[in-house]
Amino acid sequence: MPAFPDLDDLDPTVLVAVAVALVLVQTAFVVGFLVPGGKAAVLSGVMAGLGHVPWFVVYAGIASAAVIGAAIGFGLGRRFGHRLFTIRIFDKHRERLGRTQAHLRDRAPVALVGGRSIALFRATTPALAGASGVGTGRFHLWNLVGGLAWASATVGLGYLGGSTMPAVAEAAPRIVLILGTALVVVVLGVGFIRGRRGRPAAS
Repeated sequence: MPAFPDLDDLDPTVLVAVAVALVLVQTAFVVGFLVPGGKAAVLSGVMAGLGHVPWFVVYAGIASAAVIGAAIGFGLGRRFGHRLFTIRIFDKHRERLGRTQAHLRDRAPVALVGGRSIALFRATTPALAGASGVGTGRFHLWNLVGGLAWASATVGLGYLGGSTMPAVAEAAPRIVLILGTALVVVVLGVGFIRGRRGRPAAS
């Protein structure tokens, strides 16, 4: 792509460090859902799958950033409360944030672990937990579980994609040829059947 750097020309450790920083920012600040932390985590897994950087380094970095960032967000929520969510950018998310807050009161483990899967909740749930009075010990326990699980899912998905990419690229021409041939056969078959049905019955 024009004006876009070739990943092969960049230091993989720098890319992973940037991914870790993006995840940290996304989970620490309520406006972090504007930062592509999830995509960066998957990309770092791809780099590990391609063999550019050890997978355990990537996983440790992403998991640590996810846990520490959320802990920072929780602290900010306890310190500043719901004032953090008075920004106009949250106006269209009020209803969803209200449901998240209700989940935090009734089912904090589900909200803290399951909320990791969506960028908006990954960024806002820690601060909401702090503002809603969720216990510190309870938060840190489920924050650790959620952070480790989310890092496993994102980095693992990227690693799987990166490790299978060369084989898929090598087989791509054959796959395209097979799918194309199958599509032509199906189209011709459907046309033949419809043509047969449209003919008048023999007298």
